[in-house]
Amino acid sequence: MPRRARSRASGNARMSIPLAAVQLRLHLIALGALSGVGVLTVLAMLAPLAGAHHSAPPSSDGVAELRGEQIWTSTMTVGSNGRMLGFGTFGGRDVGRLSQSTFTWRGTTYTVANLWSNGTPGSADSWSVVIDISPPLSLEAEEYGCLTLQLGHLWLNLADGRGNGRQFFWYDVELSWSSGASVEVGLRQFPDSFETRSITGWGNNLQRPELGMAETQLLRVAPVAFAFAMSGAMQDELPDARMISNSVHQQGELRPNRTRATDMLWQWGQFLDHDISLTPSTVISSQDSIPIPQGDREFDPFGTGLRFIPFNRSQFDPETGLSPDNPREQLNLITAFIDASNVYGSSSDRLSELRTNDGSGRLKTTDDGRYLPLNPPSLEIDDGGRRRNGLFLAGDIRVNEHVVLTAMHTLFVREHNRLAEQIAIEHPDLTGHEIFELARKIVGAQMQVITYQEFLPLLLGPDAMGPYEGYDPDVDAGIANEFSTAAFRVGHTMLSPALMMIDEEDDVEQVPLVELFFNPPAIRTAGIEVFLRGLSTQLAQGIDLALVDEVRSMLFGPPGSSGRDLAALNIQRGRDHGLPRYNMVRTAYGLPPVGSFADISSDPEVQQALARTYADVNDLDLWTAGLAEDHVPGAMLGETFRTIIADQFRRLRDGDRFWFESDPCFLANPEILAEVRSTTLADIIRRNTLIDDEIADNVFGGMPPMVSISGPNQAAAEGSAAVFRLDRSGPTTIPLTVNVRISETGATLSEWADRTADATFGAGQATTTLVVETNADSNPEYDSTILAMIADSDTYERSAESNAADALVVDDDGVDLHLEPGVNVIRWAGLDGVDIVSTLTGNGDADVSAEIVAIFEWDETAERWLTFFPALESVPGLSSANTLRTLRAGQTYQIRATQALVWRIPRPDLMIAVLGER
Repeated sequence: MPRRARSRASGNARMSIPLAAVQLRLHLIALGALSGVGVLTVLAMLAPLAGAHHSAPPSSDGVAELRGEQIWTSTMTVGSNGRMLGFGTFGGRDVGRLSQSTFTWRGTTYTVANLWSNGTPGSADSWSVVIDISPPLSLEAEEYGCLTLQLGHLWLNLADGRGNGRQFFWYDVELSWSSGASVEVGLRQFPDSFETRSITGWGNNLQRPELGMAETQLLRVAPVAFAFAMSGAMQDELPDARMISNSVHQQGELRPNRTRATDMLWQWGQFLDHDISLTPSTVISSQDSIPIPQGDREFDPFGTGLRFIPFNRSQFDPETGLSPDNPREQLNLITAFIDASNVYGSSSDRLSELRTNDGSGRLKTTDDGRYLPLNPPSLEIDDGGRRRNGLFLAGDIRVNEHVVLTAMHTLFVREHNRLAEQIAIEHPDLTGHEIFELARKIVGAQMQVITYQEFLPLLLGPDAMGPYEGYDPDVDAGIANEFSTAAFRVGHTMLSPALMMIDEEDDVEQVPLVELFFNPPAIRTAGIEVFLRGLSTQLAQGIDLALVDEVRSMLFGPPGSSGRDLAALNIQRGRDHGLPRYNMVRTAYGLPPVGSFADISSDPEVQQALARTYADVNDLDLWTAGLAEDHVPGAMLGETFRTIIADQFRRLRDGDRFWFESDPCFLANPEILAEVRSTTLADIIRRNTLIDDEIADNVFGGMPPMVSISGPNQAAAEGSAAVFRLDRSGPTTIPLTVNVRISETGATLSEWADRTADATFGAGQATTTLVVETNADSNPEYDSTILAMIADSDTYERSAESNAADALVVDDDGVDLHLEPGVNVIRWAGLDGVDIVSTLTGNGDADVSAEIVAIFEWDETAERWLTFFPALESVPGLSSANTLRTLRAGQTYQIRATQALVWRIPRPDLMIAVLGER
């Protein structure tokens, strides 16, 4: 494998500074010619240091507010009455015993009348556990999430019980009780500041508790397309999906995205998608399979005309699909909220299987803590139809679909366990359940922060979401059909034919994508680090119409075997779900309909591909047309998909009562909120793997921010302070620390000094300041100058300072360089050899040597201003060898002028570029 060249960040320690202003105290050394007043200058062309900001891991300071109170505890001797197991009266007969069936809470005495497990629950909507309490618990709506029922090692949130105070039912619990068994049971109350999410999402919205919960319908923004929304076969006059794929979606050469986003962008999109949406499929029906054009190169090479791509229609609410007034409505089996349900599940039985249930608050892993546990036979898992053994268990059933997806699941289980261990050490008085819930709450918040501060600004552009204005109970956070079935499938076009694997020695291997589908052994063999490094390094393909053949013809296997066409499946899925056509969706989302293919794309080839495939612009399938659109400036995709995705994530944020900026737990513990808010995906990778600074601080890539030090030239008397302003453009949603180098140029070489300081931009902050305080110098007669500049970097781009057009006047005989009082920064872009003294003294023109105080040259190797003019031969310790005599090509200079002047350079073959403010 070839070696990969990589530039590592410096190993020097970095300050973690929460405030925008950074103070640094230096000696001020002033040029004697300026009467003891130093000119503090900024070179605004260099870039901030890569890897400068390593956010601290979230701590659990202040969790005294989170400790719960046990309000009832008892031992139940399990009895049996047919299929019912537990305590209470069933069928006129008392069964089972409780050591303590009464408890007093808030001045009222309550009795537990029944506590049953339904041993054979039968249909999916049959309850599994029920508890009867008399009189009914007097609870406000938001208090249900503060009470949990303990059943042995299992904890059930009362918000999941969908109860009325007297009876609570749980529908997704599997218990291994047997008659005569002894089970510890009880009720525990958390403080209001620690209300926890229900695992099913029930009760997030107190007015309409079903909004966003698991096993509810996808919502629709656009009207349904009735031709596909009934229970019959999928038949329509539109072109077949595989034909469209062949005509429009083929990709030839690789097309890396111009934004320089990495593969981590699409991988996070998939991981996130598996947190908010899962629509189950039915069995395959031949009448719904996708016809393959006769002679299709991959799927029908012998030209039989009898081949099909298997297609499973989505399951739907059985009470729908019965009439035009009641079309099919598909289901979302998991919670809509960004709550890390892909880590913890959306049902109590899956959550119970994921937890260690040993009082540690941890999630199960292999014995060494490195990998996920194996999925038990009792829990559903997606095996790709291959009936594999040795599949991993996770909160989402799709965990084994691809090794990089498995790596992400593994990473976040490690993060949960790291948090749980940290919380347990710092707060040994918390119960295992409290440890678990706090770690779960933090992990869910981290996913929100990464999504909204790193992922979405890169995908949609920096201003797509708008500011957060607080929780709105009138907002439905449910997943829109147009979003999950079309718009959020843009990541499929970003896949490359191979994934990059990078080991700890920086050796690179390209592994074909098709070899890594449903291949969990690859994780155990290679570890997750090689895949995470690769995801953070390799550029993703651009978001456009083209899909590589590895997913367009070989998804999950070779053509004609298990291989499928992801583009054709997406088109067919949109029709299966009754998505209306492109123009109707645009209208529903408040966008004007298009009148021609040219209105969609300015690319003639795209226009022609659409025109030869669809008879009319009003026939376009949403997924295909959305990908064809010209990108919105600053975004990676077109207007329609940007609008749909922004709408969905705005509702997921504003309609979530437990959004991290509104969650009572974080509001009561602002130090945890601050640490969560500053977390990046790179932080989580570094905390839980062997990976360090070989990945960028922003693993999603994208064009780096432009950072500059700006503002007028400043002078500071000895003992005073100068304040420099730093500005950044581009992405501002994540914190950024810029390393600023302060150079002190003394009168002798022994007095040179280099100091650095970190100037920190907070999340959303485009401007920050650097305060340089100075001390009076004991030797003012030897004073010189203080320089401040941004350290160079290969991760963040240099400031794009505009050239001052009026600074240069060029004619046939030479160049007039117009200088302003103070500091002028130039890069000499021409030939070597301009003699400084002769040109300053005029060569027959005006003598301006007296007005030029000094000229400094930047040494890239030493990273210092090493030479200067004029020749201060009289200064002790300074030899003429250190005196700048000529200007050299490609070098950067600071020219200090006492007044406005014109420096005439009679060499027309030399060019000067003005780089910074003067």
